[in-house]
Amino acid sequence: MTEIKITFESLYEVLRRERSREELQEVDEKFLDNVRDYCDEKQSFYEDSTRKNDLFSIGEQEKIHLQLSNIRRVLRELYDRRERKVLLLAMNKARTGVRPVDASFLIPHEKFFFDEIVRVLVDSRERYLYPLLNSVLSSGASTQTISEHVKTDVSKVKFIRPTDAFVGKNLEVLGPFSTGDETVISKDIAELLVEKGDALIV
Repeated sequence: MTEIKITFESLYEVLRRERSREELQEVDEKFLDNVRDYCDEKQSFYEDSTRKNDLFSIGEQEKIHLQLSNIRRVLRELYDRRERKVLLLAMNKARTGVRPVDASFLIPHEKFFFDEIVRVLVDSRERYLYPLLNSVLSSGASTQTISEHVKTDVSKVKFIRPTDAFVGKNLEVLGPFSTGDETVISKDIAELLVEKGDALIV
């Protein structure tokens, strides 16, 4: 018999952490499998109670039905919140070329989702944005390529103290960052971080 490793309380605690923090929270790699086992057990109890007609079983049936409804509500909100965070991480990766630290907290299906979204976003930029910017650059006195232009507009920084998440030039969410983390970021934001004593340009 499969050992059930999830309870409603532990499931709700996972949701509570996602609600209270901007960054993606770490969960066990087998989290979904454990949740599936837990739901299957609850569903089995519910089906057993429907086969009985005594008052105790009817009361138990109503109780389990309510539990199942609450479980669905928690799972839907949890999925939506993590999905949004994965999208923000993918946007950050596509724009900066740096894999966010939080990406290590992705569970298997989120890793696939993250990689696919990054691929689509990068492909779109290469197909439409970069040629357009390159065309604008080429029309002036400068003949530098878009890749050269991008390089001169960004800086690599190393964080020397923990830094909360913040919004970048393109309204993307960057961070949070821990001491020692490195990332490529727009030059003006890099200079601001250095002025604040949060990071060093490397």
